Amino acid sequence: MPLTLVFLFLSIIIVPYASCYVSPLVIDQHGGDLSTIKADNHTIWNKCIQVPSLGQCCIIVTDVPTELLAQVELTIGGHVVLKEALEASHTCVDQDTLLMLIADIADLGTYAEIIKVLLKETGKIPGDVFSICLDLYNVTYTPDPAAKTERISACAQLDSTIMCWKGKCEYKGTDKFGCFDVVVPTGVTFQHIDDGDDDISDDVDDEEKSKKDYPNAESNLS
Repeated sequence: MPLTLVFLFLSIIIVPYASCYVSPLVIDQHGGDLSTIKADNHTIWNKCIQVPSLGQCCIIVTDVPTELLAQVELTIGGHVVLKEALEASHTCVDQDTLLMLIADIADLGTYAEIIKVLLKETGKIPGDVFSICLDLYNVTYTPDPAAKTERISACAQLDSTIMCWKGKCEYKGTDKFGCFDVVVPTGVTFQHIDDGDDDISDDVDDEEKSKKDYPNAESNLS
């Protein structure tokens, strides 16, 4: 069979099936990049931003019909550092993951010895020294039984305290991923936690307390 006829035959078969998948309607309220919709992993929205000292940080919202909820993943440098249900929350990266990032990101590696001293003396990494937290807020959903869909809306931002010591920080700030409004087929549900206050405030620095509580760590600071 001539090669041109083979291509014609395949196009007649494949194209109709490829057009059967209907993507969710995604509206990025801040005009950023829209999500890459994939039928296999049910990604309904994602956004990447550049954060000083951390590099590329991405949020991925995923439809998980088998679990009857939507999930959010936070990735930093290609590593999944948080994975949770899509609901109003303030969740911080755990200590083991922070240590992994210190080993993986060059800008953070220079602080490895200080972190070792803090861990030896206190058994933990103080949040006012190094913490990365994901804030999800303005989370709502509106089911439409007639259309067998539901609309999910949410906003996300990253609160980062990166190696604050002796009154100086490698970086400290809040970086917004933005907000999204997504219409998906019915089956994605989650509990909306309304705490009555969606305002997110930064933690207050407490470097003086750190120097008092961890005197040995200061001697390791070059």
